[in-house]
Amino acid sequence: MSVTIITRWESSQMPKDTEWRMWKQLVSSYKVDKVIAVPQVPDWDCGRLCVEVNTMEEALAMVDKSTLCFLEPKGEKSITELPDGDITLVLGNTEHSNAEYAEPEQMYHISTSAGPTKAHLYGTNAAAIALATRWQK
Repeated sequence: MSVTIITRWESSQMPKDTEWRMWKQLVSSYKVDKVIAVPQVPDWDCGRLCVEVNTMEEALAMVDKSTLCFLEPKGEKSITELPDGDITLVLGNTEHSNAEYAEPEQMYHISTSAGPTKAHLYGTNAAAIALATRWQK
């Protein structure tokens, strides 16, 4: 069971080194095989944690399209329906959704309306929920 993550860096609300530490912990905790981050950040090196590319198109071209699972607020499927086998989790950030690249059946959502207000999740949070849900199967 191979897991790849394609993510957009959280460019407006989080310092890069904080986000990098969050991804590093998550990747090692859940045995993620590969992380592809968009975009490349000048004067930043994510080291062995990830591969950086300039565009989402470049990132998507690096993976098998049949494994794509887009985590989107308006996904048709529940996160509990993530498939077994190899998957690629595709995550946006607070400024960009990736829904334009997805087929409807590739979009999964995480319910965030259980609390007093509806909220959107950072990519690292959404990935953590998806990975924990998948590992519990």
